[in-house]
Amino acid sequence: DLPRVQADEMRQLEVFSSFHADERGLPERYTLRVATFAEAPRSIRSLWAGPAWPEMRDRALTLKKSGLSTDGEEIGWQTLSAVVEIPDETRCVVISLAAGRLDAAAPKSAHYVDDVQANMVLRPQPTRPKRKR
Repeated sequence: DLPRVQADEMRQLEVFSSFHADERGLPERYTLRVATFAEAPRSIRSLWAGPAWPEMRDRALTLKKSGLSTDGEEIGWQTLSAVVEIPDETRCVVISLAAGRLDAAAPKSAHYVDDVQANMVLRPQPTRPKRKR
């Protein structure tokens, strides 16, 4: 379980990851997903690994997806990031990283994921201006 925050704080999770394809010339797709759940990790594991994204979206407290499609001519690492709010009732956070070819019939090659960072950030709650009477 994640630690509780103070009443005047909010939590965010910032996630960064870099992706690289072994071969150039074919369009690629890189995806970073971050989701928070009020459930224990063991009850989420089978959902995350399966194709049940609509159900997972319904069960997630918060869900952020960041994606990048390339034309295959990019050189170097491609970086994705996502920032997600962490509600108080969160019991687990799932981070999913995926890389692959846009064309499923294209030849397979290695894809790399590196420099993955996840930072929990505590921020003061924004204060609301007082209404004038």
